[in-house]
Amino acid sequence: MYTLGINAAFHDSAACLVKDGQLIAAVEDERFTYITLNTGLFSCRCPGRLQ
Repeated sequence: MYTLGINAAFHDSAACLVKDGQLIAAVEDERFTYITLNTGLFSCRCPGRLQ
């Protein structure tokens, strides 16, 4: 089973993909936008980058 975890409620938006309890990928929005402490409402573009 795959689980997609999304944190977009605070200033550090992030996403992770877990398969059967094992971490497959994790990413923070800041890695792609180069904007630290971005407080935009649901600024997370991370799920689209989990490939």
